[in-house]
Amino acid sequence: MRPDLLFISLVLFVCCASCGSGKKTVTVTHGFYFWKSSFDERSDSILSSNHVDVVYHRLFDLEWAGEQVMPTNDLYSSYYPDLSKQRAFIPVIYIENEVFLNLDEKESIALADKIYHRIRMYFYAQSYQESLADYDYPEYSPEVQIDFDTSQRKRLDIDEQVNQAMKKFSELQLDCDWTPKTKEKYFKFLEACKKRFPNQDISCTIRLYPYKYQTEMGVPPVDRGMLMCYNINDVRTRGKNNSIFDLEEAMKYLSENISYPLPLDYALPMFSWVAIYENDKLAGLMDKTDLQWDIYPGTLDTLEGDPSKGVNEYKLLVEPGNEVDLNGKPVRAGSIIRVEEPSQADVLKLAERLNKMNTNPSPRVVLYHFEADEFLKNEQYVKRVFRSF
Repeated sequence: MRPDLLFISLVLFVCCASCGSGKKTVTVTHGFYFWKSSFDERSDSILSSNHVDVVYHRLFDLEWAGEQVMPTNDLYSSYYPDLSKQRAFIPVIYIENEVFLNLDEKESIALADKIYHRIRMYFYAQSYQESLADYDYPEYSPEVQIDFDTSQRKRLDIDEQVNQAMKKFSELQLDCDWTPKTKEKYFKFLEACKKRFPNQDISCTIRLYPYKYQTEMGVPPVDRGMLMCYNINDVRTRGKNNSIFDLEEAMKYLSENISYPLPLDYALPMFSWVAIYENDKLAGLMDKTDLQWDIYPGTLDTLEGDPSKGVNEYKLLVEPGNEVDLNGKPVRAGSIIRVEEPSQADVLKLAERLNKMNTNPSPRVVLYHFEADEFLKNEQYVKRVFRSF
């Protein structure tokens, strides 16, 4: 065969082999949600030493309180990560769906502007934390942070440290479980955020239901979505299945190859909680890592649960009218104390499924949420989840 024809044949063979393999180059980023207000130095050190790529850091929540939108935490009491580090920092704001049920469209759009200035207030408070004792601008005090606005906004807008901090995060994530009733106002809000944060990508969380039922729920107008693969069943009513993570229920939404018109990232659970039920209705919910059992032996009756699925239940056996203390919460006689945690084996199975269905060339795989002691206890499991992608 002529040399030139041989060369052409080899090129065609390589091209056909590459096309036939069907493999695409995928760059995966691994990270954690950090859902505490204060980013402590120990957590910062552990994340750095384990080369975690990205941290989604909850800045504040917004809830509907009475007749107004209310932020749930004080901007001055938090410690934020060092933005000069290689690890990416993505602020997250959780917004109760009730906010958009109560705001009209114009107010929903205006909320984007208020969030923009409150984030600037956050960086201002962090930059000047050492001099807060001499701080003479009461408009920034926690008591009046409700309306997000101040007469000192011009001073804030020209502050160089704030402007530099605003350049060091590349994405803002909004977390809201919108419904068909609120989707139009929520989507208008997201569009306004894209205009207010032109230098950042805007992402939002997407639960399994809106992922599958796009016609009913709509597709949010953002740059990328975070598919939330936990809190799958309703914890408000006592049932048989694990409300944090239920593989069988999750697969009902993920068994088909659904085309979603946004680049998707994936959030998987690494947390547990204790749910307290009275008459099968939720009466209290707390983090299991903070659990302190102030209960005498013999006062708990183990009920039938499914430990293989991460569910254990206990009935409180005390005389009617008596109470016991659980993390400072009084628990009545006859209450059901339900301890739930995700089955690690089932989470790994879902991670493998997500990897097969992924079409995003640069997905992020994120665990919710980071807690130093839990991370150290489950370090090998974390590595297995991340290796699934």
